[in-house]
Amino acid sequence: MKDLHTAKEVYESIKVPEKLEERLETAFLTGKAKWKRRRIRKKIVQGCICCFTLVCAAFVTLVNTNAVFADSVSSVPVLGPLAKVCTFVEFEEEDESAYIHVRIPELKDTGNTELEATINQKIRTSMDELLQDARDEAKANWEAYLDTGGDPADYVPMEVCVDYEVKPSPEGQLSFMVWISWVRANYYRECAYYNYDLRTGREITLEDLLGVDWKEKAYSVILSEMKEREKEKGEELYFRLDTGEYAFTELPEHPDFYINAKGNPVIVFGKYEIGYGYIGEQEFEIPVS
Repeated sequence: MKDLHTAKEVYESIKVPEKLEERLETAFLTGKAKWKRRRIRKKIVQGCICCFTLVCAAFVTLVNTNAVFADSVSSVPVLGPLAKVCTFVEFEEEDESAYIHVRIPELKDTGNTELEATINQKIRTSMDELLQDARDEAKANWEAYLDTGGDPADYVPMEVCVDYEVKPSPEGQLSFMVWISWVRANYYRECAYYNYDLRTGREITLEDLLGVDWKEKAYSVILSEMKEREKEKGEELYFRLDTGEYAFTELPEHPDFYINAKGNPVIVFGKYEIGYGYIGEQEFEIPVS
């Protein structure tokens, strides 16, 4: 346990460059939904996962074994002949206000160390800021509960999870999301999406994929799909204006999206963003002509 505590302290002591780009606030999704609580014993774990074998189905298996954890195995898509995303650090912490599980990724073996450093530092900075926000909110909830006469023995700590997911995008492209969720009475999640061209080091935009008129193309596809989904369900799923028309009238300047295996962008809307909460997050694939 001493080594695990030390590893966590080393990670948290990483200095953030003063001129680092601000995190992409416009990339964050928010939402609320029910999530079953679970009771988990106190533990702090750090693990660096090493990549072992490339699999012909374009996935690698990352294995992290620790006495505190059961064997942890995760599969990630191969981004190129060698490039991969794997777990940089993993740990858990708990106090009277919150239980927190953190798994932070890093990009490696792209052949472009400058690109790797930029993306990895951006991810860590973004996730660290979100994690601190969650800690602060958990502590505020705990203090408010005590101030109103609540019994500490009956308090249910907030559960916080910081994690990532790699999307199976085409070779030469990197598309993945990092997210943080926390739950007590309700479920809340924020996500950030990253899409990069590994050959140039540039961030991929919707204009790169769909052309200068990307807004019109994407809006048309999304509107058509919304109508089709409501027709299949036989009910209204998406918000309406007083006139009865869809409240979704145009795309934001920087929609959240990832790139799927076919190379098409998939635009993502969070819960309550364009429709009722029970339909959850909504994804719309926009074909690239």
